[in-house]
Amino acid sequence: MAAEPTPDVSAPRRRSPGLNALILIGAIVVAVPVGLAAWIGGILLTQAAGIDMSVNQVFAWLMSAFVGLVLWPVLRRRAQVEFWRSEHGGTPPKVAATKADAAVRALVMIAGAVALIAICGPQDIVSTLSVFWGAVSPGRRSSGALLQLAGLVLVAVLMTPALLITGRALRRASPDDPVYLRLQLRQNWYSSAALAWVGSLFIGILVGWLILTRL
Repeated sequence: MAAEPTPDVSAPRRRSPGLNALILIGAIVVAVPVGLAAWIGGILLTQAAGIDMSVNQVFAWLMSAFVGLVLWPVLRRRAQVEFWRSEHGGTPPKVAATKADAAVRALVMIAGAVALIAICGPQDIVSTLSVFWGAVSPGRRSSGALLQLAGLVLVAVLMTPALLITGRALRRASPDDPVYLRLQLRQNWYSSAALAWVGSLFIGILVGWLILTRL
């Protein structure tokens, strides 16, 4: 088996909290009118195409696209930073991924986005999940604990394959080996992706439920 190339490590740049706040405010100011324009445009397009789709369903598709294409990548990056900080301190170093790693990660992001849109977009699915949750939930007090348990189980299922593969490679590698850092970052990336996807799924279903019941 060919050895992996030595990772090229560069220190990540840090933005000031003030700059982060300005970016967030700017994103909100831009996102609200763009979202409204996209909603109106989606309604007009479906009507022009003769597609029988409710106004709420158009909005649900737009929000599911936001969850899959914007929220999930943002949460994945945030989870990656927090995982690394809790285990190693600081922020993850910049290490160029191998071509194979980059291809698999791109595939994971694309498949995850498609899955989020497919699950959170159709209001029939959200309605079915809502009915199912109402049937299995023992009550309001314990529904939160049951939701947390469901999230933990789903995260564990998604994390397990990556943790098994990278964990075995880490046990075989020496901490002094430069490739050891790449393996740590690989494990960190897949773990953060699993957690972020489950979080995005729950948020997407919640948004879909609010659209279904409140609009």
